[in-house]
Amino acid sequence: MLQPRWYYGDRPCESRTSPEPSTLLVKVLGFSFAGERTRLRVRVNEPSRSRTFPAQHSRRLLPCPRMKLPADAIIAPEKLTRYLLVRQARGDKSAFLARAGYTLENADQLLGDLREQLLPLDATPLHSTKFGQFYEIRGALTGPSGVTLRVRSIWMEENLSGLTKFITLIPEK
Repeated sequence: MLQPRWYYGDRPCESRTSPEPSTLLVKVLGFSFAGERTRLRVRVNEPSRSRTFPAQHSRRLLPCPRMKLPADAIIAPEKLTRYLLVRQARGDKSAFLARAGYTLENADQLLGDLREQLLPLDATPLHSTKFGQFYEIRGALTGPSGVTLRVRSIWMEENLSGLTKFITLIPEK
């Protein structure tokens, strides 16, 4: 469940009250995905000029903020060699990655391709937990065999360390 957060411009803030009078505050309520366009469902808290329809009850759709994740994000090799490229009883991704030519023998190739092909793409914020903020990057991953896979990758910016880490890769449906 997404925890609602208030934003002042592009900066999160702790309360509904704006640091400056007559400034637009936005409360993120949820996300909706429609093809390639991601939308946020928000509540806008702005000075109301109407008694019959106060602004705090208005809801609007705004384009979802996109950002670039740091190029030095951590991609643990163990995540690839012990999870993604190994056959699993549930949620196996090794067969999907094998279609593009990724195997345990060329795990370094997958690590490099994640860093070069996916990490430079725009990231969309997903949700936040007590551990950190999660992001999603959707894109194409072209493997050593030349086959292109449509994937979603999940990343997390940790609250304690501030580091951005690769979490998992999900086949795009």
